[in-house]
Amino acid sequence: QSSYKAYILGQGEDGTAKTPAWASAITGVPVDVIVKLAREMAAAKPCAIYQGKGPQRHGNGEQTARAVAMLAVLTGNVGLPGANTGSDFETFRFFEGDVPAPGNPVQKAIPVFSWTDAVQRGPEMTAADDGVVGADRLGVGIKFLWNYAGNTIINQHSNINRTHDILQDEGTCEFIVAVDTFLTASARYADIVLPDLLPVEQPSLIANDWAGDAGYVLMNSQYLPARGERRTLYAMLSDLAERLGFAEAFTEGRSEEEWRQAIYEDARAADPDLPPYETLLEAGI
Repeated sequence: QSSYKAYILGQGEDGTAKTPAWASAITGVPVDVIVKLAREMAAAKPCAIYQGKGPQRHGNGEQTARAVAMLAVLTGNVGLPGANTGSDFETFRFFEGDVPAPGNPVQKAIPVFSWTDAVQRGPEMTAADDGVVGADRLGVGIKFLWNYAGNTIINQHSNINRTHDILQDEGTCEFIVAVDTFLTASARYADIVLPDLLPVEQPSLIANDWAGDAGYVLMNSQYLPARGERRTLYAMLSDLAERLGFAEAFTEGRSEEEWRQAIYEDARAADPDLPPYETLLEAGI
């Protein structure tokens, strides 16, 4: 039975040793640079090894992510203060508040990466073969997509040519709505594009929870007036909630600014080190 060590040393099924020369021929990175980096990582204690979210977005990219994570294991850095697991940045949350939403009666779920399969053959997808959660069979296909602030419909999905063909077929996924600030590649597939406001066109709380112990909370002030017919997401969803008959349950009669302050005050109740809301407003960014 093979192992990761055997794979690296060329004792695995492919019989290829993963030497610096082998890696250099694939990546174009000089052998001496690879050797130097490897020795620095092996000698550093602790060594914080993080990976971004780009390298895995190509064919077999998940193997890249696993290989980076293995570096932390191989160098003995998992669990050391100041080191890492080789995964993405670890995070913590300043506040988790949100506006209320009605309970979702749908209990079935699928792995997010399987949405194209659910468009094509949703009724055939099962728990055993496709990872359906909450039922033995999905039973239905995806007919509607709501894509907010993400170029994920086409740009960040595998096999773009296949995904393109699926999105072009209006007999399967019949309606697509995109909410974004730019006409992205994904938004070009939408039946309706709802233009959102840029960050400089609306006030917003920014909780930088990607920065470890250096995390911070800021009030991003509105710097430019909103142009055209663009509106905030809260304004769009408030109107949608009214059409669906639960506007009062969604807004609770509060404006967007009132919700922003209420969510922040809930956070202050849990974390008294956070400054008063008025202090954030006065500082502004």
